[in-house]
Amino acid sequence: WDMIVIETNRYYTQEHAKNPNKHKTEWHDTTKEDVQAFAGVVVLMGIARLPSFEQYWSSNVYTHIGGITSIFSSKRILQIWRYFTLQIMNLC
Repeated sequence: WDMIVIETNRYYTQEHAKNPNKHKTEWHDTTKEDVQAFAGVVVLMGIARLPSFEQYWSSNVYTHIGGITSIFSSKRILQIWRYFTLQIMNLC
């Protein structure tokens, strides 16, 4: 988990340095807990499939999945999703 945290944060830093104006949402470095929760949410989203990503955060009683919304905001999970990497960046 620690290496995933390091590489995800490094990937964000590299991408932000290339184009700071493209990455306007404030970034908070991921933690081990974030990455573990992210993995769990992705698995849950694979089990409880909905037609669109936004529906997981909907207030609609039929699509709302409280377990997901209590862990991450839609904005935060999209940030992590964008920069999540299993690749060791400095070896590539």
